[in-house]
Amino acid sequence: MPIKYVMLPVGDYVVNGDYVVERKEVNDFLASLKSGRLSTQLYQMSFNFPVSTLIIEGHIDDALFFRNMKKQTFISTLTGAFIKRAPEGKQGVINVLMVSDPEDTALVIKYTHNKLQSGEPRLPIMKQVNWSEDDQITHIIGNFPGC
Repeated sequence: MPIKYVMLPVGDYVVNGDYVVERKEVNDFLASLKSGRLSTQLYQMSFNFPVSTLIIEGHIDDALFFRNMKKQTFISTLTGAFIKRAPEGKQGVINVLMVSDPEDTALVIKYTHNKLQSGEPRLPIMKQVNWSEDDQITHIIGNFPGC
């Protein structure tokens, strides 16, 4: 995989020119969350790239314990990261992955590069379905285990 060292205005790695990866060790992630820097970084990723990935390395439970931070705050932040979009620019999607260590991060970047290079098909864009409220409720309940 070709590697080029440059200062990036957004993210830590750019794969195939249009896919950015932001890598954060779990303690760095929590510090960025607390300082407000994470929000700015996620905005810049969504603004500048159609698809981004935030990779968090490490074991969250220990880090939360030592920082006296609730797990709900962490989960809420992760949820916000992949739901929010910049209101302008590319309005890109941000994927969130948790991995154990830097070696796993390297593998994610390698496989992302390989799959993008191979032209692996992306998911098709689906048309929005206008379901009635009853259909929506039936669909939701039907997806619970045992239903």
